[in-house]
Amino acid sequence: MASSTYKYLFGPVGSRRLGSSLGVDIIPFKICSFDCLYCECGSTTQLTSQRREFYPPEEILAELKHFLKNFSGKVDYITVTGSGEPTLNLQLEKLAREIKTITPIPLALLTNGSLFHLKDVQKECQAFDVVAPSLDAVSQDAFQKINQPHQDVDLQQLKAGLIEFSRQFEGKLFLEVLLARGINDSQEEMRRLQEFISQLECLQVQINTVTRPPAYRSAYPVSNQSLGRFAELIGPQAKVVVSSYTHQGQSKEMEFGQQLLTTLKRRPCTARELSQVFDIELKVVKHFLDQKSKEGVLSRQKMPCPQTGENKVYFCMRS
Repeated sequence: MASSTYKYLFGPVGSRRLGSSLGVDIIPFKICSFDCLYCECGSTTQLTSQRREFYPPEEILAELKHFLKNFSGKVDYITVTGSGEPTLNLQLEKLAREIKTITPIPLALLTNGSLFHLKDVQKECQAFDVVAPSLDAVSQDAFQKINQPHQDVDLQQLKAGLIEFSRQFEGKLFLEVLLARGINDSQEEMRRLQEFISQLECLQVQINTVTRPPAYRSAYPVSNQSLGRFAELIGPQAKVVVSSYTHQGQSKEMEFGQQLLTTLKRRPCTARELSQVFDIELKVVKHFLDQKSKEGVLSRQKMPCPQTGENKVYFCMRS
């Protein structure tokens, strides 16, 4: 696993979409064009639609070279993603093309798709082998509720940009739809989504729901039945990607250690939150967190719960 000493890399982690994925974070924490209710990284601290340069590309590339030289495990994809919207970075294409000179490992981009109406962004994204935009709603009301976009993000432009990009992209296009209870899971919202998605040329529609501690308490998962209904509506290209994690005792603890640490790198969590999200026995989670705290990887902090105000013990990565 990528050491916490790396500033821009995280993982490799087991990805429901991409197998063993090494993340490359090219945006500072929570600078985004959306403030999605369900975001596992927490609420957006800088809501913007303006593109600019962030980190020196040579620093990101140097870390990647160091990791690849010293890591002997399996990496299926290098994934440009992170704790903000990666297409906000003006160095996106430069980074992608430089990464491709370093390694033959396929390169993926996870994006909210909000800037695909820009010709420059469409061109830059051609440098990736896989592009996986998200699209959670196509009606204005549901879009505002679930994604809480920057005021300059226009839903009609977003939809037109997605259609245009899907028809010109030469790599693999995966669309992710996240369903949240009471927001975009009605029959009418599903039908609207299906009608729009039928206009896209994408390899797969990956259907998801809330599975990790969300930024806002109003984000609730939908039932397996709702996921299945939407998959049936979409047809053969649909795939429900939500994983059901089941664990028996301590023998499985390290299997999901990477996911736990990656989650904590992005935001502090309580042991109970991690237990519920990953469906791991609480005593197993506590044992893992205690061990990593003793090793100096994690620290404990008493903080008020954002929803209730009650003081709880949160675990977070040491800087």
